[in-house]
Amino acid sequence: MVSSAHALARHSNLNASEVRNIAATSCALATLSVTACALASALAWRKRKSWEMVQEVIILILATDLGFCAQYLIVAPRPGSAACYAQAVGGQFFTLASMLWSAVVADVLVRLLVFQDDRAALARRRLPYHGLVWGVSLIGTILPAILGVYGPAGPWCWIDTSLGAPQAATVMRFGTVYLGIWASIAFQIWAFTKVRVVVRRSMALFDEVEELSTMEDSRKAAVDAGRRSLASAQRLFAFPLIILIARGVGTINRIHNWVNPGDDVAALYYLQAIPLASQGWMHAVFCVSGGLQSYIMARCCGGSRAPPPHERRPSKPEKQMSADPGFVDVDLGEVEMV
Repeated sequence: MVSSAHALARHSNLNASEVRNIAATSCALATLSVTACALASALAWRKRKSWEMVQEVIILILATDLGFCAQYLIVAPRPGSAACYAQAVGGQFFTLASMLWSAVVADVLVRLLVFQDDRAALARRRLPYHGLVWGVSLIGTILPAILGVYGPAGPWCWIDTSLGAPQAATVMRFGTVYLGIWASIAFQIWAFTKVRVVVRRSMALFDEVEELSTMEDSRKAAVDAGRRSLASAQRLFAFPLIILIARGVGTINRIHNWVNPGDDVAALYYLQAIPLASQGWMHAVFCVSGGLQSYIMARCCGGSRAPPPHERRPSKPEKQMSADPGFVDVDLGEVEMV
């Protein structure tokens, strides 16, 4: 690893020690992410008989996150080696796939909750979704290979834009990756803003329905099922926030690489590596733990602010206040029963 770190350092302004330390930091966090994604996927697999389209797409997000973070388990590969090429190709492919599947889950929720598409209409989109995501990811991975621009990129291997690299490398970085990343983020913010309005309105309606003492038991069961599904959908509001955290500094660092080629800054690489390698475990945590997501969203977005005292409803029994344990469980067919 020492000699390969020196070889990577020669392509940037980093020294060998910085290359080793940044790569080792990425590897440690990536190990946590790979483990978390695998465990979350295993939890979902246990519930596979009750899967809905939303859960299926989330499993694919976890799988692509696992693949993306696994590239960092290759620590400081030697430029030109098979390990370097594998890291570059794997990082490119799973970056694109992860971003696209994140956009798909937002699209699925918009179609179900905002546009009221039925399950049959959504099922017809399954193959087009797969074709679009895997097809675009594959094309975006093949193009840099054809142009021969995979190579050292700081402490790792990706698309090489170091001094002397062809201009096509910069075009590939921003044209195939960062444009897609920020388009995906913008779409998700738009989509989840729409979904948030519907969820909050539906939750308010459920509160009103629950106050009817004459409501039949079957109706109460439908309300509880709908509330659980919408509570699970609320967890997914964290996805755009996670991607912003994971990709924000990385974008700044790569713009800096473009503007000042050969003048790499170790601090920027650390700030890029830590959230990027953590993307997998952050997604896994929010898929499994509803309580943590609710806490952060309440602090960041004011999503759970307590109403004024005169507007507060009587406390519900403890069994109705239980939120949504386990894996994200969005069966929006249950919402339609109410």
